[in-house]
Amino acid sequence: MYDHETIIKETGARLIGFGRYAGLVGAYNGFRALGIREGLFTLPKVETLPDLDAVKAELDK
Repeated sequence: MYDHETIIKETGARLIGFGRYAGLVGAYNGFRALGIREGLFTLPKVETLPDLDAVKAELDK
């Protein structure tokens, strides 16, 4: 594994950065994996949802 956010220019600026939505998707996927592993609930894959409001709606169910 490699942390892509540590790839920087000589000036110290990041060349690759993941923003807020990458973090939100990661958190959603973590909840989804927990639900599947423990057999507690199921969530659809995030790529099947049209937008952030749909993601929030699935988490609210």
